[in-house]
Amino acid sequence: MTKKVLDAQQLKAVCDALADTNRGLTKTELERLLMQCPIALVDDGNSNNDYTYTRGLNKRDWLYNCFVNEINTQKKYMHLLKRH
Repeated sequence: MTKKVLDAQQLKAVCDALADTNRGLTKTELERLLMQCPIALVDDGNSNNDYTYTRGLNKRDWLYNCFVNEINTQKKYMHLLKRH
C-alpha cells in the first residue's frame, strides 16, 4: 500500500516550482536528475516526422506525469524523496 505523502495539488506545486520557465530547471536538467534517481521518463507527446512537428506536454505537466507514473508503478514515494 502506498503511504500518501503529497496530494495531487501539492505534487503539481512541486512540479511548477522545479519546471518554472524563469527560475526552474530546463527539460534536459530535469531528465538528467530523473535518470539519476532513477525515475522513468514518460513520453511527452512530442513528435517529428520531417514533415510535421507535434508539440506535446509542457515540462511541468510532463514532470508531473513522470512523478505520478513512478508512484503508480513503484507503489511508493521513495525515489521522489531520495537525496542524491
